[in-house]
Amino acid sequence: MSSEMNSVLFEKRVRAFLDLKKGWKLSKRSLEIGRRDSGTPLIHEFDLVSEDVSVVGECKCYKWTVSGNYPQGKISTANEALFYLSRVNAKEKFLVLNEDISLEGKSLPDVYVRRSSGLMDDIKVYKYVCGSNLEQDRLIKIREKGKVWYHKLVADDLLDFSKKEAYKTRCSEIDEEIQLKLKRLVEAFKK
Repeated sequence: MSSEMNSVLFEKRVRAFLDLKKGWKLSKRSLEIGRRDSGTPLIHEFDLVSEDVSVVGECKCYKWTVSGNYPQGKISTANEALFYLSRVNAKEKFLVLNEDISLEGKSLPDVYVRRSSGLMDDIKVYKYVCGSNLEQDRLIKIREKGKVWYHKLVADDLLDFSKKEAYKTRCSEIDEEIQLKLKRLVEAFKK
């Protein structure tokens, strides 16, 4: 069976499991993740989306390389999935990774979270352990959602405009009320 087919079957299994265990009716669905310079929407098809778009997830089915190395090339698509998830407004955002154990006993999803957690912001990460049937499968949370780090960068940059000669005009366009809200946002991230 090809790795592409494994991914398709894995996605279907995770979807069926989440329906069975959590009652989530999820389907593949395209959502807007941004706008091109022309103003046209930029669309991405997510693996797991609830009808009301309050739940959005992606599935990735990776294995250690044949020589036992970390599959860096394949894992880059998980980082891409994190980016796409960061672009949607959903109550529950998550990434599900297939459990694969190396010859040394290392869990691929655990190693991935350790290496890439700085990119995950408000996205939960689960490892999926396949049993002999759906009833025996397990979904294990390996990362809770965190703060959205890049919002602080944007807020800090906007607040810093007054210190930069090139941004004086833009800063004067920012209403005092918005500046106050941005200061509160930055303070919230410092806590």
